Amino acid sequence: MRRFISLPLLLGLSLPAFAEVDPKVHQMCLQAKDYQGCVNANVGRSNSVEIFNNPGTASSRGNSCPYGYAFIGQGYCAEVICKMGGRNNPLLAGKKWKCTPKPGETRANLEPGPKVRAGNNNQCPKGDPQIGWSSTCEAPYKEPPKADRIEGRRNYRSGY
Repeated sequence: MRRFISLPLLLGLSLPAFAEVDPKVHQMCLQAKDYQGCVNANVGRSNSVEIFNNPGTASSRGNSCPYGYAFIGQGYCAEVICKMGGRNNPLLAGKKWKCTPKPGETRANLEPGPKVRAGNNNQCPKGDPQIGWSSTCEAPYKEPPKADRIEGRRNYRSGY
């Protein structure tokens, strides 16, 4: 008897929440794994903490990359690596990075390597860093002298 009473009560309490959903949003979210999350995102009530902590999604809320990484957009940072020959990747060229050729090499170039999600540094301004830089603390994003630039990591898999 208790089961029959609690089921209608539970349905009665949950139906008003679904009754307010726009029919278009309802149809769009029917197949979503997280129906309520889908509805909230489509009506502007997304929980930024939930989205930021979800490992399956990137966030543009990070304002800082780990040392040796550059911001590449969409909430991600890429490790800065050096490869022999070629030209610097446009995401990294003219920023704070350098690749010093080893003896016998004619040229080493900057390339983005493995990606990680951007993090937050409370001591830096909020927002995304500029592409190719490590954090918003580096604003106004002026290219430093070569002696002050950070060396990219050698790509050891290619014999470096």
